[in-house]
Amino acid sequence: MHQSDKRAMNSRRTMSDAVIFVDFDGVLHAMDSRDFEYRGNDLVVSDNPDLFQWAPLLWQIIEPHPVVIVVHSSWRHLYPAEELIARFPRAMQPRIVGVTQGRERDQSIRNYVCMNNVKRFAVLDDSPDAFSGNWPSLIVCDSQRGINDEQVLESIRRFVAKETL
Repeated sequence: MHQSDKRAMNSRRTMSDAVIFVDFDGVLHAMDSRDFEYRGNDLVVSDNPDLFQWAPLLWQIIEPHPVVIVVHSSWRHLYPAEELIARFPRAMQPRIVGVTQGRERDQSIRNYVCMNNVKRFAVLDDSPDAFSGNWPSLIVCDSQRGINDEQVLESIRRFVAKETL
């Protein structure tokens, strides 16, 4: 993470009851919404109005609760934290408090949980195979429906209401 990203993330830290680790592709938009292109020498995600189309669904659920978001999407390897945060609806942006580090999703989340003394968390992801061992807090999304699925939304509601997943 860039030094400026670390400063931005530290300024966003808030007292929170819980963390939701969020993947992007297959979670906040359908997997096939994403496409890559080169801009100069940089590989970037192409603009598409369907990107992040389901982020407002997540916001509707978490907004009244002391829940924050940490990005664990592979996009973290392409963009600095501030650019990732800027892709979310403006109302959600103050709730994005971090970006995981490292290559493997499961290990990057474990590291974040340990280093930040996170007590309660859920993981939204469409790739259960990326998580080794037991992950009771993993909410698996279909890669084409993402969180736009009543069972997934209900699991998120239960998490923010402090019910067991």
